[in-house]
Amino acid sequence: MPREARWEAEAVFLEAAQLRPAPRSSPADLGHALFERGRFAEAAAALHEAIRLDPRSAALRHNLGVALDRQGKHGAAATAFREATRLEPDDVGAYLSLALSCRRRGLWSEEALAYADAARLRPTDADLHFELGRALSADGRFAQAAPAFREAVRLAPHRAETHLELGIALGRQGKHVEAEQHLREAIHLDPANVVAHANLALGLGRQGRHLEAEAAYHAAILLDPLNPRLHRGLGVTHFFLRDYAPAAAAFREAIRLRPDYVTAHSDLGELFNEQGRYADAEAAFRDAIRLYPDSAAAYRGLGSALFSQSRYADAEAAYREATRRNPDDPRSHFLLWDVLEKQGKYAEATAAYHGALAVKPDLAEAHARLGRALFRIGQFAEAVAAYREALRLNPDDNASRSGLERALEMQQVPRGRP
Repeated sequence: MPREARWEAEAVFLEAAQLRPAPRSSPADLGHALFERGRFAEAAAALHEAIRLDPRSAALRHNLGVALDRQGKHGAAATAFREATRLEPDDVGAYLSLALSCRRRGLWSEEALAYADAARLRPTDADLHFELGRALSADGRFAQAAPAFREAVRLAPHRAETHLELGIALGRQGKHVEAEQHLREAIHLDPANVVAHANLALGLGRQGRHLEAEAAYHAAILLDPLNPRLHRGLGVTHFFLRDYAPAAAAFREAIRLRPDYVTAHSDLGELFNEQGRYADAEAAFRDAIRLYPDSAAAYRGLGSALFSQSRYADAEAAYREATRRNPDDPRSHFLLWDVLEKQGKYAEATAAYHGALAVKPDLAEAHARLGRALFRIGQFAEAVAAYREALRLNPDDNASRSGLERALEMQQVPRGRP
């Protein structure tokens, strides 16, 4: 079951309890009756009146939250559920309802807090630890999610979904070997789990085990042949194996299944650049830019295709677009410097390297190239400083050492001397 569908199924399960037994009163009874008839707004009004008469009742607060939740007023529902937990701190159900209302608003951190409280009260419930881990993962806190999933695995070791989620959380931390163990266990328990096959393929690729990754992608595609992301992943794997024809076929299949798949268009462009098919690469990158004009990566790839066709002015324009859209990527600054140097624009090239160094000041290569550019426009003192910094960062850089010596020599030459 897809994760979103499973979450909705769990939401229905949690809602099944619906109203709690509450102290009898005319407004409380009326609220219950109205709720059962699906008249949720009127039920909420009656429950507000019941709470006014009995403000210490956690059950009434919970029932109000359920009525508000059924109206889609998830924020107000969460407030009612929180008040129920305050009045009755040991009520697991109130924490579960609070977690659900937070989930529906995408408040993963607050959902995680609610599940943590529920798991504290019911520590042997594998489902609660699983849901805690899932909320933490949704919040991007994978290092904290992994222990929750591990506890869920310990309590219920034969659930494929728990092994899958633990494998994903470990993979997002770069712990691919341990992640692989759990992903393979998920596949063992549920051989038709496409997500497990896909994540196994991704992790194997990140370990450089591309042949095994290829097999895992093929297994996933057999289960879900219309998934463009799987075909794109297979294409990337073939690219790393230098199997360019099947890589191109996989990227094209991804694009056929999803014509607006910007990443697949860019991947195809990178493949063509690698093969020396620069006109084809240009067309692929222009398709990517047409679909997503803010793609710095597509502009960078386009610049490389144009550079390789000796269209230096066009390449410069593309690289400038890449740096404008993602000024924090030093690669685009480097490539801009290359094309500026090719056109003899050394003064402008120094600005490109200052841009790269502003992003990554400890990049020895940028200091070395800056020194070379400064030397070529006669700024020898500045070139000396740049080369010295390059050597401080990389003492084994013989090219920078030679450049430093030349710059020092030029500082000794009187101005105007040939």
